[in-house]
Amino acid sequence: MRYNPRGSIVRTMRLTDRETTDDGAEVVRTISGAGVIVRIQPAVPGMKPGAVRRAFVRAAEALGCVPTAVEFNHGHYDAAGKPISDGAPSAYQVIGNVPDLLRLVEHFSVSGWHYAMSVPVRVNAQGAGPEKVRPSSGSAFGKPETVRGTAAQLYRDRTDRHAAAVKAGEL
Repeated sequence: MRYNPRGSIVRTMRLTDRETTDDGAEVVRTISGAGVIVRIQPAVPGMKPGAVRRAFVRAAEALGCVPTAVEFNHGHYDAAGKPISDGAPSAYQVIGNVPDLLRLVEHFSVSGWHYAMSVPVRVNAQGAGPEKVRPSSGSAFGKPETVRGTAAQLYRDRTDRHAAAVKAGEL
């Protein structure tokens, strides 16, 4: 998969870090650049999972990239599937230069990667937001005679528009 730095869907990532100095002043550092989401293998033969994660983070930092854990799914679970301990990082957001990112995604600990997409998340018509208001029980909305009357009116309007278009020579 080739990286397209000018693609309209590839998002520039931004990471902000706030720090308060000893004299009370707040310092804000912002890093922005190309980025990818990288998934880490839970186990590599001959290595413990923690060593795999540390090797990935060290490789990213050695290349000048900034990894930030964004998903925590690697952990220990009981027979019922409930977590015994907090999950360890399973995916990282990595910000860096394009050539360095291309070298990083070839690291032995990477199980997969993808671009961070800049697309809107659709939330309409999926139950998001407050409870929808329903018409009162005394309303005529949805009753059979109202539906028949509305359908008849729509039919008359359509036939009138069609007749007018035929008379004007448009059809």
